Amino acid sequence: MKPGKGIMKALVKFQEGPGGVEIREAGIPAIGDEEVLVRVRAAGFCGTDLEIYHGDFKTAVPVILGHEGAGEVAAVGRAVTGVKAGDRVALETSKIICGACFYCRTGRYNLCSSRKGMGYGTDGTFAEFVKTNGSRVHRLPGRIPFEQAGILEPLSVAVRAAVQIAAVRGGDTVLVSGPGPIGLLLVQVARAAGASRVFMVGRKSRNRLQLAGELGAE
Repeated sequence: MKPGKGIMKALVKFQEGPGGVEIREAGIPAIGDEEVLVRVRAAGFCGTDLEIYHGDFKTAVPVILGHEGAGEVAAVGRAVTGVKAGDRVALETSKIICGACFYCRTGRYNLCSSRKGMGYGTDGTFAEFVKTNGSRVHRLPGRIPFEQAGILEPLSVAVRAAVQIAAVRGGDTVLVSGPGPIGLLLVQVARAAGASRVFMVGRKSRNRLQLAGELGAE
């Protein structure tokens, strides 16, 4: 399969406002020297995607939705060295950055004012193929299935909150507010970091609170 050749199916936001989303045919993306083409095997559905559908989150139009995902590298640009065709990878959400600002130069390119993320600023993962910069895909161990790798991006949010910011350590007691997807991931990360007790509080979803208990929260 050659980049830029052939047709794929994709979920496209084709007009502003509520709705305006449908499955359409699109060209398989061509790639530049520093880019990779990934065959998407799993993609996570985020609350942002729902906001986009309802017209509550502004996007480029038309744009292929989806910013969480994992798959197999189908092709690499000539300057890409970190991965090769056939590698199993997870994708970062940042697709276009300036590369020169303070945040880009210090590794915090998610804060770049020129950043365009997949699924709203530029085409995303709700498609058979997606292209991105070769430095923003990460090889997966064989033991991690694509269905789990597809939500590594929100998991990274939970890891940063619990491990890097809160610095949860063995024996700590942790309180998580809200049993949304990030909150449920935080329960698991806190327990993995050694917390002896993890409490979950929330009012809106009895089912999610029950799930939090099954994942180790009180």
